[in-house]
Amino acid sequence: DERFGLGIDFSDINEDVAKQNEKIAQLRTRSPEVDSYVQRLESNLTLTEEESERLVREVEEFLGGKD
Repeated sequence: DERFGLGIDFSDINEDVAKQNEKIAQLRTRSPEVDSYVQRLESNLTLTEEESERLVREVEEFLGGKD
């Protein structure tokens, strides 16, 4: 909103994004495997299909079970 001056209140969305980012950071701390996958993605490296599926499963289980 600040960039485009649209007058839209994104505070709820921003709060949700911050909470999700915090949860993902917790997961990365708890799981070296997940952290490794995320680091590779952040470095523009690819994951195998199996690694991608494992990462998605881990993140979904973690985020789905903790609100």
